[in-house]
Parts: sequence; C-alpha cells; structure tokens
Amino acid sequence: FFNSILYLHTQPPLFNIFRGLVFNIVPGDAAAAFHAVYVVLGIILSVILFSLMRLFGVQGKISTMLTIFFIISPACVFFENVLFYPYIVAVTLCAASLALFLYIRDDRTVYAAVFFFLLSILVLTRSIFHIGWFLVCAVILFMLRRNEWKKLTAAAAIPFLLVMALFIKNAVLFGSFSSSSWSGMSMAK
Repeated sequence: FFNSILYLHTQPPLFNIFRGLVFNIVPGDAAAAFHAVYVVLGIILSVILFSLMRLFGVQGKISTMLTIFFIISPACVFFENVLFYPYIVAVTLCAASLALFLYIRDDRTVYAAVFFFLLSILVLTRSIFHIGWFLVCAVILFMLRRNEWKKLTAAAAIPFLLVMALFIKNAVLFGSFSSSSWSGMSMAK
C-alpha cells in the first residue's frame, strides 16, 4: 500500500489513500463503507450549503428549498453514488468557502488554518488544483489581511509543506514538478 502511494505519479495521491484505507480497514464490505462515507459527505454538503446561504443573507425558506433542490438533483445523486473524487472535491470546496467566510468575518486563525488545510486536500486530490492555485489563494488572502501575515503564515505553513512535499517527491522520482505526471494530457483535455 505504501509503495503504491509513493510511486503513484499519474494523479495526486489523496483519493487513492482514502480508497486504500477503506479497503484495508473494511476488506469484506468496502462498498458499504464507501456508500456510508458518501452519504455522510452528502449530509455535510447540505449543512454547508445551507449555512453559506444563510451567512450571505439568503432567507431561511429559500436556503432550505435551494439546498433540497441541489441535493436531490440528478447530478448530485449520481456523484453521491459513484466512487470518484468530484463529490469529495465539491464538499471540500464548499467547506473551504465556509472556512474562508468565517475567517474574514471572525478573524480567528483556526478558520484560516482550516481553509488552508482544505486547499491542500484539494491539491492532493485533484490535479487541476495546482500548487500555483494554492499560492494564488494564499496571496489574495495575505493581501486582504496584510496586518495578519504572521498568523496567516502559521496557518498556511503545514498545508503548504504537505503540498510541496508531493511536488518535490514527483520531481525527484519522476522528473515532474507537479501533482500528476499526466498534466500534459489534462491540459490537452
């Protein structure tokens, strides 16, 4: 398991780590475990979507209706039942948005740390989220909160180092400073 993750270079490793852990923890009934995880992700996504709308001032009834319409939409139901990363990415993006909103509103470093951690999860899950994307998000937040650069640096340090470790590992082992050696094919698509 460890070697397959270490030498994986065609895509970022986090989704495969998740799958490998589930297969190793629940070898006899992995399908049920995956389904349970995705159902929980659906509940989390519902709560986050509703919370974001309420935080942005959308009325409670409208927030409830829009959340329900989204959750029962065919695309959402489909991706909740397919063992693939788009649903995980959607939940993580929404959670990162919520963490960013809460950080900007409440000015608590823990929300910034959660935001950067969620960004690192995205980079480590899907190759379209590149280290450059992580850095652009960080720079924008640093520009918005210039006076808090020390707190933001502390919040971003570990997530950035995790992402950088993957990029350095791929550069050393495979000659590709990226999260995926298939970047060319991804760009072609």
